[in-house]
Amino acid sequence: MEKKFINFKEISEKLQEKIDLNASNIAPEEYLYFCAMESNTILEFYEKIEKNPQYSLFKLEGTTQGIEHKGKIYLFKDYIPRRHQVLIWNMLALDNEQDMEHER
Repeated sequence: MEKKFINFKEISEKLQEKIDLNASNIAPEEYLYFCAMESNTILEFYEKIEKNPQYSLFKLEGTTQGIEHKGKIYLFKDYIPRRHQVLIWNMLALDNEQDMEHER
């Protein structure tokens, strides 16, 4: 009887390829939602989006308003309005807290 050896490195590489493929095929609306839910502040949220080469931040009048993906614009106010507001408020609260600590 012939022994079969399991090549874990090869298996893990194939699994990672499948995970990456699935992650790249996620709908932009879902991607926005998941990035927002994984972030604590608006800056973390923007960093997560900028890390993905398929997406870029969309700015209008100097303010980041959404993302651009394959030539289409997805505005935060249309897809994640509440979560986006929470991220902004979290950032403002953090800034305020840091200002108060510096004043002491």
